[in-house]
Amino acid sequence: MENSPKAEQLEEQKTFDIKASVNLYRNDIWRYGQVRNETKERVCNEELSLFCEGIDAASKTEFYLKKQDDELVIFDDGWKPYLSSLKKATKLYAKEAEIDPRRTFLLSRAIKDETFAEKLNNLVPNERLTYFSSYAFHEEEQFGKSFVESCGFKPDRKMGFIYQAICLDDETIKFESQTVDMSDQEGFDAVMNYVDLDPEADLNVLTAVYDHKLFEKYGRRFYAGQLENQKQHNIWNIIKNEKEIVEYYLEGLEEIANSITIGSELESAIIKHFAGVCGLFKEKIDKTLNLPSSVAGKIANKNSQYSTYGTLKERANSHYERFVSQNQMIIVCGGAIGGIDLFNSSLSDIAKAIFGNSESSQYSFNRLMYCLNCQAPPSQGSEKKPCGPCGLCRSCDIKFGGKG
Repeated sequence: MENSPKAEQLEEQKTFDIKASVNLYRNDIWRYGQVRNETKERVCNEELSLFCEGIDAASKTEFYLKKQDDELVIFDDGWKPYLSSLKKATKLYAKEAEIDPRRTFLLSRAIKDETFAEKLNNLVPNERLTYFSSYAFHEEEQFGKSFVESCGFKPDRKMGFIYQAICLDDETIKFESQTVDMSDQEGFDAVMNYVDLDPEADLNVLTAVYDHKLFEKYGRRFYAGQLENQKQHNIWNIIKNEKEIVEYYLEGLEEIANSITIGSELESAIIKHFAGVCGLFKEKIDKTLNLPSSVAGKIANKNSQYSTYGTLKERANSHYERFVSQNQMIIVCGGAIGGIDLFNSSLSDIAKAIFGNSESSQYSFNRLMYCLNCQAPPSQGSEKKPCGPCGLCRSCDIKFGGKG
């Protein structure tokens, strides 16, 4: 039987498809005899984002859009216009909305993303563009938690996003996203007001602005919408630094792509591989997040010592068996990932059951910004100060009972 992607293309397209990366690999193998480096890079970024989204912690991710013939392009079986890729996704959302009218809100969000993408093309070097995306509160109220979970949202966290695009000197666009829990509208409004005040504010500063609004409202300290004693690490960096596990995962996807497996068997193979690697990341993340940040950073960059406990494959298989026996499920943007007998799982625990709820003691004044207390608003000519997670300078932090 020929290893052709055509059989997979017969399936109805969906906005969320766990076979997407394997199909990209298969397309390259079918057309070029091997997987191109550009495809590997794209798949790496997209797949690692899925792991980040499955972890119950704040996450900041990034990717880049290149400028080609005065148009932004993204790699998708060759460099293709970014806006066209979004328009294609919008059409898929429109088809889904026809089948299930409840999903019309996803179409509306996709159209907003298109509008934002159109603005990206007009950015000049060193210019930034910021916007946000909130949780589906209205849809949850109308259709229930289970429905919004099936669309990729996280009811337990009410998670939203702050996005920022930065035009670099070569006109490449660096696109960053930061998860923020609670999706507080006043917090988002504060972010956009601060952007008007300081157009050069980066995403770390804007996250502090969001958290300061929560601090004002609730009298407690937050990091990306999570209480201060929850994880404050950039999960993206922790995962990306685990090169041994990342390489194992990507090689496994390529091995699956080279097989003749199709249909439900293909989906099951991908799920098994994904779930097993979730377990491998959990081992490392649990160790990293429970150590002081100075030590954790060193450990994250060291080679893993898995030989003591068996091979990566053996341990990954063991984690998958646990994944199945405990009936766990992982929620990611666009839908849910689960295995056979897992699709009816309770989604209340989502990734917590896999990744746990480790705590962190990280607390640093590493955001150069206008203090949201003593410089609100800043006087003309005033200089920015090093501020902590909630946008307070050291002296104000101490005044409010912090660790300044």
